[in-house]
Amino acid sequence: YNATIVPGVTNAYNIILLKTDEYSVEYDCSEQLGITNYCVHILSRKTTLDQSIVNYVLKLAEALDLNTAKLDYVQTKHDGCTYP
Repeated sequence: YNATIVPGVTNAYNIILLKTDEYSVEYDCSEQLGITNYCVHILSRKTTLDQSIVNYVLKLAEALDLNTAKLDYVQTKHDGCTYP
């Protein structure tokens, strides 16, 4: 579905893989002032995700041509995060 987060900017959030008990993968893309921004998010139910799964997802994103600018994978650091 499309969700507006800033007036005039619409992101398309797409679930490209859903393994409900372990992880999911979401892709979003938007264009603002002629610049295209996109992200592939790997979401895990655990604090860590097996590297073989990450590698599989990265290959899937490549096969689906989701990384059009061929950017390097950057993992978000979650050090110091707490969840209720």
